[in-house]
Amino acid sequence: MVVDIFNVNSTDQHQYDLPFQYDGQFINTTFKYIPSIKTQEPLSKKNGYEYLWKEAEASVRDTTVQFTFLNHTTYYTISSMIEGAASLLFTRIGANDPDFNLRREPAYIIRKNGTNQSFVNVIEIHGKFNPVTELSSNAYPSVKKIRLLQNDTDFSIVEILINDKKLVIAQCNKDFTNTKHTVRGITWNGPYVVLYDEKILN
Repeated sequence: MVVDIFNVNSTDQHQYDLPFQYDGQFINTTFKYIPSIKTQEPLSKKNGYEYLWKEAEASVRDTTVQFTFLNHTTYYTISSMIEGAASLLFTRIGANDPDFNLRREPAYIIRKNGTNQSFVNVIEIHGKFNPVTELSSNAYPSVKKIRLLQNDTDFSIVEILINDKKLVIAQCNKDFTNTKHTVRGITWNGPYVVLYDEKILN
């Protein structure tokens, strides 16, 4: 399980796109999307987006979304915290490529608009698929919800519900020394701490 906490700070309005290029078979999402089944257009006209076909799009707000794909015999799920409004895009390389020189690789993009924005994503490896028996085991992710408990210039604190237990990550955004910190009842030394089921892991 990989947890990625990514903060973007700006006083101006921007469009922020966080892409995940994945290799595998689309399995499931927890959100409804609109597929481009009758017509297909490039994602945009410049900056490299002209080479991406937009295959599907979804609009979500204030939730935790999940996208699962199968690579060989293993399941992977990207669980993402969405604060405010966001668009979720499924794309594929190959637009404006009449000679078929580009590899037709898919991507999953989280798009947000605004000034300061936070992206919290969990990439989870789970389960198996047996192609002989066509049976799956542990095909669903264990991540249930992602919450950003605190996010300011000093600290970012994330809570991830994994089945019925909590994984909490607290990180310093300015002080990366071995200083002692106490925030929201959590005390630790250093730039970050990881707790699972209220026990420190590092």
